[in-house]
Amino acid sequence: LKVMTKEVLDGMAAKDPFTKKVYDHYMDFKKNHDAWDVISEERYAKLKHL
Repeated sequence: LKVMTKEVLDGMAAKDPFTKKVYDHYMDFKKNHDAWDVISEERYAKLKHL
């Protein structure tokens, strides 16, 4: 499902400049969020065992 969703969204972004702009901004946000999520979840996992 993840692969198919990316294919569909990439196709939509290729057809419409505004969709591409929104999609690109979303993907930039997601990459940044994912990096911080790893840090925060790791910290939480360590703290919950205290």
